[in-house]
Amino acid sequence: MFVLSLNYKKADLALRERFTLPEESAAVLLARLGGVYLSTCNRCELYGTGDPYEALEHWQEASGTREGAEYILIYTGQRAVRHLFYVVAGLDSMALGEDEILGQMKRAFQFSQDRGYTDFELNTVFKAAITCAKKIKTETLLSKRSVSVATLAASVCHGFSGSGKKVLVIGAGGETGGKVVKNLISYGEFEVFAVSRRWDRSVSGVTAVDYGDRYRFMDEADMIISATTSPHYTVTYQRLRDCIQTAKPRLLLDLAVPRDMDSAIKALPGITLLTMDDFARRARENQKIRQDQLVPAEELVDQEMDKLRKELAFHDLLPVLRDRRDWMQLSYQFRDAATGAEFESFSAVLRRMEAEA
Repeated sequence: MFVLSLNYKKADLALRERFTLPEESAAVLLARLGGVYLSTCNRCELYGTGDPYEALEHWQEASGTREGAEYILIYTGQRAVRHLFYVVAGLDSMALGEDEILGQMKRAFQFSQDRGYTDFELNTVFKAAITCAKKIKTETLLSKRSVSVATLAASVCHGFSGSGKKVLVIGAGGETGGKVVKNLISYGEFEVFAVSRRWDRSVSGVTAVDYGDRYRFMDEADMIISATTSPHYTVTYQRLRDCIQTAKPRLLLDLAVPRDMDSAIKALPGITLLTMDDFARRARENQKIRQDQLVPAEELVDQEMDKLRKELAFHDLLPVLRDRRDWMQLSYQFRDAATGAEFESFSAVLRRMEAEA
């Protein structure tokens, strides 16, 4: 197994945007290579089996760029498995222990599994990683102290010292945007305008706005948040400049990758624009209060990875055991008593003995 990872730790937003694939392009890539493709605000990653360097070439081709490959981290074997376990559990996230990544990874895996892009190894490893993440969330305090991008965004709005509390959320019907709206409502101080083509207009405390009418509300808004998957800007410099008539401080949060907001809008009077790179810095500041939960979470990862190693090794040994029934009972007993590494060695010895017989 391998992982190709381009994430917030090494690559800035501009570079991550270049390697982010729309769903159609990702499906074409996976149909050719097999594997799982994950794209979030803070990372884009390709999981697979086989040659990682060949996979990298295909990913570059699909992205239309050869630049920036030196920022893509390559993990193989147990390092790849551990990376996946950490990512799914939120241990590698910008906001340590955040909850969104589990759902995002489950959907990415399901997308590939449904289309036959995953093999036995990937299916087994992903299911084990998802199970481990759920254990970490129920058996440690990490998730109870997590801070996601959505909660950070609402917190930043809460602390904004502007003149009012009117918030326009573009992409409110999406995963991140919907969670932002819920977090804003929980403060009980915001007047929220939700822009979405599929927003539930019955939601209490939120005013639905048609996407085509979004600019009409921007002069009134004190804060504008955009979190869509659109390939085009949802807020452009010229249209924002033309619609703003009232001079006042405004906070704009761009939670999308690729970016939703034209960076030139920072030049407009009274505008403060924050992007995902800014939230990465804020998340790092919040990491310290949750560091004490890493030890029990990492212990669970070690335990579940050890179980996984034995499961994969036993699966590889099954063809030998079918021919040597006298080894079957011993193998079960050794599997139950051994560590993952020990059972891998045991399995390798039995396969060699069979080959030499």
